[in-house]
Amino acid sequence: MISTSLTRMLPGLFQKTPLTVDDTTPITHVGMLMAIKEIDFLPVYFYEMDQQGHIMHRIGRIAGYIVTKALHDVRGPELLDKTVKDFVNTKIELIPQMSLLTDLLDAIVKTQFGHACIGEHNEIAATVSLRDLIRYAPSIGLDGDMQVKEVASDLISLPQDATMNQLLNMLLEKRIRRVLVDGLEQPRMVDDRVIARHAFSYEGLRVRRTSSQKFYDRPLYSLPVLKPGRINPDASLAEAWSLIYENPAECLLVEGENKIITPWDVVIKPYLRHKASGQTASEPSGIAL
Repeated sequence: MISTSLTRMLPGLFQKTPLTVDDTTPITHVGMLMAIKEIDFLPVYFYEMDQQGHIMHRIGRIAGYIVTKALHDVRGPELLDKTVKDFVNTKIELIPQMSLLTDLLDAIVKTQFGHACIGEHNEIAATVSLRDLIRYAPSIGLDGDMQVKEVASDLISLPQDATMNQLLNMLLEKRIRRVLVDGLEQPRMVDDRVIARHAFSYEGLRVRRTSSQKFYDRPLYSLPVLKPGRINPDASLAEAWSLIYENPAECLLVEGENKIITPWDVVIKPYLRHKASGQTASEPSGIAL
């Protein structure tokens, strides 16, 4: 399999300081950061004291799924007083910088989260998402000639007059990040980033302080929805990689079918097929950032 270390394979990821929060960060601040930065997860530092009185720390993660669950479970103004530690307590394993790219992909498959943290000795050197990996897909041994229809997933939708409450229920029940808003003039998506942008905006926080039920009754057609891309089912993954990376909704609707492709579909699914086939990937000669 691929025998290149992460620092050589993904150099651009190590050129910026990862954004992190700690366990005392208000959940509202986390939501704001995710909305402003348009990201779906943040590493979390948990600070603890050992028996000798030394301050120790461990690392966890908070993802869009957890923010969605917080909004679903805590419906009143008391959410404004909640912090990260009220929702997250699981430690995650860091992937050493000199690990192979296959170690990173295997870790993502194991956790079923589309992101991971790279570092050592409880210090994070970089974070990586599946969207980041799409940039490098042509160079990591994946088969760009595979057709989109081979990796597409079923499209989940809700009618445009469905409420935020129905949306939260659907995302948690299906363990998905996004749904199609059905019935609009043009196809539009709503995902956990849209929810965070609405819930933790000035108006969203004001509504929660006064009458939080209005937040849950809001219809989907009134939200700032995202425009997905489109792709032919017979198109190649190489074409999909380019289109999905450039699309703000981070997904493509498959033309003529009730299907969708996401970063998971175009990175992890071909990787698992490649791994199962026992093929040997060639050493990449270099990566254009």
